[in-house]
Amino acid sequence: MLEVAANVWNTSLALEEADLATHATLKQASLDLQWALENPTKLPLTHQLRLAEHAFKVAEIWGVLEEWEAVDAALGRGLTLTSALSAAVSPKAAGAPEKAGEPTTPHSTQERCALVHFNSLLLRLRASVRLGQELPANALLLKLKLLTSNASYPLRQRTMFSLDLLATLVFEGEHLLEVNTNSKLAVQILQAAYDAYTSLSSTTPELQAVGLADDAEKLGARALILLCWAQITASDFNKTLNLVDSSGAGGGGGGIGMSCVSSESILKCVHALQKHSSRTADSVAVHFLAHQALQHAGRMQEAETELLKLVTHESVSAETCAFAIKSALLVAGGAESARAALAAAQDLTTTDDVSLIVELIEAVLGPSSQPPHGTTTTFTIAPPTTADEVILDLLEDEALKEALDKNPEILRNLYTLCWNKACSLLEAGAPEVATKFYSAALLFVTPETDLEIVTQIHMAVAVCFSALGQHAKALERLKKCPERCVEAQFCKLTTCLAAKDADAASAALNSLAAHPACDANMLRLICCEALDAGLPNAAKESLFLLLQKIVCSEEEEAKVKDDNKEEDASVENRDVNTNSSKKRPANYEALVFQNLIQLEMDTLDQASEPAPQIESEETCKISPTEKNVANIMKDGSENVGHAGPWNRLARVFEILVRRINAVGGVENFFLHDDCKWRQLEWMVVTAWNAGLDAASRSEHTNNQDASGRLMKCCGQLCAGHPSPTDEILRKQQVSFTLAANAIIHSAASGSEAAPAVECLEKARCAAQQRDGDASNSDDAVVYIHVMVFALAVKQRDAEAANAAVERVKEIHSATPKSFLQMALYLEGEDTTHTCAAARKAAMKAALERLTSQPELNYEAVAGVIRSLLAICSTDTDRLSTLQDAAALITANAQPATAAGAAGYPPLEARYLITAAWNRGATHSKFARMKEAEAFMGVALRILGAFSSNENPPQQQQQEKSGGIGFSVEEKKMMNEEYARVLAAAESDAVGAGGAGGGIESMNLD
Repeated sequence: MLEVAANVWNTSLALEEADLATHATLKQASLDLQWALENPTKLPLTHQLRLAEHAFKVAEIWGVLEEWEAVDAALGRGLTLTSALSAAVSPKAAGAPEKAGEPTTPHSTQERCALVHFNSLLLRLRASVRLGQELPANALLLKLKLLTSNASYPLRQRTMFSLDLLATLVFEGEHLLEVNTNSKLAVQILQAAYDAYTSLSSTTPELQAVGLADDAEKLGARALILLCWAQITASDFNKTLNLVDSSGAGGGGGGIGMSCVSSESILKCVHALQKHSSRTADSVAVHFLAHQALQHAGRMQEAETELLKLVTHESVSAETCAFAIKSALLVAGGAESARAALAAAQDLTTTDDVSLIVELIEAVLGPSSQPPHGTTTTFTIAPPTTADEVILDLLEDEALKEALDKNPEILRNLYTLCWNKACSLLEAGAPEVATKFYSAALLFVTPETDLEIVTQIHMAVAVCFSALGQHAKALERLKKCPERCVEAQFCKLTTCLAAKDADAASAALNSLAAHPACDANMLRLICCEALDAGLPNAAKESLFLLLQKIVCSEEEEAKVKDDNKEEDASVENRDVNTNSSKKRPANYEALVFQNLIQLEMDTLDQASEPAPQIESEETCKISPTEKNVANIMKDGSENVGHAGPWNRLARVFEILVRRINAVGGVENFFLHDDCKWRQLEWMVVTAWNAGLDAASRSEHTNNQDASGRLMKCCGQLCAGHPSPTDEILRKQQVSFTLAANAIIHSAASGSEAAPAVECLEKARCAAQQRDGDASNSDDAVVYIHVMVFALAVKQRDAEAANAAVERVKEIHSATPKSFLQMALYLEGEDTTHTCAAARKAAMKAALERLTSQPELNYEAVAGVIRSLLAICSTDTDRLSTLQDAAALITANAQPATAAGAAGYPPLEARYLITAAWNRGATHSKFARMKEAEAFMGVALRILGAFSSNENPPQQQQQEKSGGIGFSVEEKKMMNEEYARVLAAAESDAVGAGGAGGGIESMNLD
């Protein structure tokens, strides 16, 4: 089997150049066979050493193939042997002196063992670094440092070990920086490389003897350069990385110390590089790194000095200049340094190849110029002002534009960068700078071929001007946009809104709405913009236009359907699909109305403080758009001229009701979920509250009219409810009744009050639906008949008025107040009015209801009796009223002056007595003794009711307290006069002197 392993090994040698992967596989197989056949640790030392060397060679080939896991596995076997061999071989006598340049025999077993052990550790370190294994790499690095300082090895061998370690660490550190995968590990590796270089300082003669001193110095300089850059790179990502501490890394066998990278440690590294040698002090790399370190340390003046040295260096490349200038632009306070460097870097700005300038612009304006989200960097991004000015100077360079004219791809890229930068500045609240970048974007587009892009830029500039409050400039810029561009018209409208120019906004809105591309979403957005600008009328106008579009769209669809009725099924199906795409979603129009109503309600709130006055022109006027919408929706024009916020709101509700009827009822209009009609009920409550509010401000005729219109709409909405509750029915009943009331009150004639008939009929229907038999319904039903009476009065229909009184008398729940309210509708009218008898009937009915109550309200009774007397047109009516009053008083009343007793008011009783006596005295004067006797008898009858229980002390008290107030002498004279009149009436004899001796008339005190 060993022979087989040897043959496999030898076979692999023939494939080494042709197929490296197969070569490595065969060698690995040979090694595996040898390892499996024998226990390597029990072999002779020379065989173990050879096997370890074989393992290293296998790992070395895997390393060339960058199969680092295979490298690690192969070296794991070899190192188990070399570690034991290193301890087993006899080391050189510790005390034997060594001389510089003394020849050694490299073929000794000890040296072979040390060499394969060191190389295996070094290769495994590379594998750990490539695999990102920090802890194994740290352990291997410590072992290698111990080997380089092991005095048991010859000086030259230790020197070569240190040099190989230095070269490997520099190589791996540079690789980590190139792939940019682990900045922390890169700093650790490069710090160890520099430590390895410093350890070589004691072996300089040995290095010179073998001609490697210059190589070591170059490697040390390279290690410093890379270490400095690694520290800068690491500090950009995390300010708390644990990195190698240069102060603790040089000790032999002490492990790797850890510290925090800071600007000071980076600068120390740069200073060490400057002192390294005269050749490196003025190199491009040193100036570059010094600039980066000083810049990150915030020492901007010193950083600018290094930057200028860099860009003016005779060996500097344009790429390095561009990179350094870019980094300056991206650091706070570095923009001025970048400006100075651009001026000094002639090769960068004058070269025909402008790619570096483009890259610089892209780096500053592109996404990579912004820090990643969540990054906690030590250094801040430069504020936009100075850095942006530098980039703007580059963008506005004519040479750049000329050089790029033949490269449309770069032109479009620069346009995109300028556009994105401007947008981000505008979003960040810097519209002034954003304007400059939008203008710069125009430099990289062609108006003839990129008209749409140019239009977008002009609109964006207008937005910036508007944000700056320069609305005139914004509108001027928008004139450069074609009129067919709906976005430009929208931008013009928003600019007018921002300027709070209501007239200009209205004109722009109507122009935009007429555009074919103006859709519902745009109009809704305009509504929001107008509200934000504090122009509610513009917001309402946009909603009216939205409603107009909805209605016109539906009418157009209906027309298309009618035109296509006779077409075949395929055409019909196509039409159905087309129409379905335009069909408004459920409750879409209802939402528009809801928003419009809410806007009008907000106007009501503003108009309600203080008490309503004559509204301003802005509040009252009805826009042409609103009139147009009303005409399209088949709205009546009788109320178009009515001004005021309540009438505007009423108009919206009237349009709403017509739209509901047009689409087939509330089921097709409102959103309903689980039989809950929240939108409809919101409309009902809103109309109800607004109607009551307008009625409470009825000192204005317009408000009274609006109240009636709102209440009528409320009733109509209630009537359309699919599943009305008792509360909805009651609102329907009361709303129509109140609407009739408003119509009657605002009507100047009976013909104008005719619409109230329909409202009252609908109110009666609602009452019937609630109670079935409305005769025993609540006050709302009574109020319906009161309104019927009021309508009859307005129309001078005596028969209807009398019928209304009789109908209310039949309702048991009717109160005296209801009858008195009827009578009030004729207040101020004379007795010749056609409905005067109905008024008297209402007053008598009120008196009957008052006197039928268990506890009499004497004050109310007295008031009704006095009112009845006031409307009596004949003596017969007066006498009848007085007799009824006397009967009431004598039957029920007690003197109001009795202790603790409520009775007929004495002052009202005196009024009745005086009125009756004076009327009788008048008849007596004209010898109408029978009539005189009747009136005087009533007066004495009432007087007797108050005097029957009085004793003289009480009478005196009455006179003092202002009671009935008739003295004994006056009563005696009244009785005597009445006796005379009575006698005359009985004998039909007329006294010559009439009633001259009596008290012909009396007055109330």
